[in-house]
Order: sequence, then structure tokens, then C-alpha cells
Amino acid sequence: MAAVYGSQASMPVDETAALAAVARVALGKRPLLNVYGGDWPTPDGTGIRDYIRVVDADHWRWQRLNPDGYR
Repeated sequence: MAAVYGSQASMPVDETAALAAVARVALGKRPLLNVYGGDWPTPDGTGIRDYIRVVDADHWRWQRLNPDGYR
């Protein structure tokens, strides 16, 4: 089984570790984040990348935190 950190045996127990690794890449404290796996149900076996605009994510976050719409 594949994981962000390599084999499943080397995965940290803390489930927030993947998010921390992403944050370290974003802050430039880690050069890249390897995502392993070549058995995805896609034509070439690699995972599909899904992108989201930061502005959209913030908009949805704001709507969720402020259901009455006050800014």
C-alpha cells in the first residue's frame, strides 16, 4: 500500500502529518511532497490532480463560518 511518506509501514500515526507536510512545502521548508502510487484507475495509472483556486476556497470557508453573510 502506498502513502505520502513511502510505504505504509513508515507512515506516522498522527493523521495530521500529511497536512503538516503540505504546509512545510508551501513554506519552502521542504522541497517537494512525494505522492506514491501507480495503480490508480486512470489511463496511465497515476492519480488525478484536482486544482482549486485559493479565492474560491476562501469564499466557501467564509460562507461556512458566516452563514448570515455578514462581512
